[in-house]
Amino acid sequence: MLQTNSKSTLQLINEGQPALISDHSAELTVAKAQQSSQISLIKKEQGKDYLRMTIAGIINELLPFVPNQIGSAEIAAYSTEISNTYWHWKIDDLILCLRNGMNGLYGKEYHKFTYQTFSEWANKYEVEKENHFHNKHLDTKETSTTREDTKHMIYKERAISAPVNIKAPPSLGGIIADENYFNPKK
Repeated sequence: MLQTNSKSTLQLINEGQPALISDHSAELTVAKAQQSSQISLIKKEQGKDYLRMTIAGIINELLPFVPNQIGSAEIAAYSTEISNTYWHWKIDDLILCLRNGMNGLYGKEYHKFTYQTFSEWANKYEVEKENHFHNKHLDTKETSTTREDTKHMIYKERAISAPVNIKAPPSLGGIIADENYFNPKK
């Protein structure tokens, strides 16, 4: 069994080492990110100033890789807003989101790094995370087969159903006949 000496994000930060650009962050996946400390727990155990400084340090590591013109006041504001909005994330969720955004996985059309840019990345990361948890118990074949079976089942149900008249307001002509577009025989 291969053992790694990969340190956690907080260990790296406490030792003054980069966290965003590290072997640890290069190995992160959504599943691995869930093994780190939750942002709200860090705030509770270490204090809000420690958390904000940690997030600010991570943002500072990002800045050489993305166009930006932000100063320390903006970084402080971003770190406060991130700690308040994404309190339920793990610290490695933040690292993975920023790393993926920096690498262009969430789009490459941004002119500079702003909080809105981060929010877009965070939204895309949330979708990625949700998909991971939703599909983690299914393999790829089961997922695609289930979806195809469902589509065919719906098609068959609608193909055999009789046309339905839909009542509409008089301004729209009263009754509208449902042409049952799913039935190719009509």
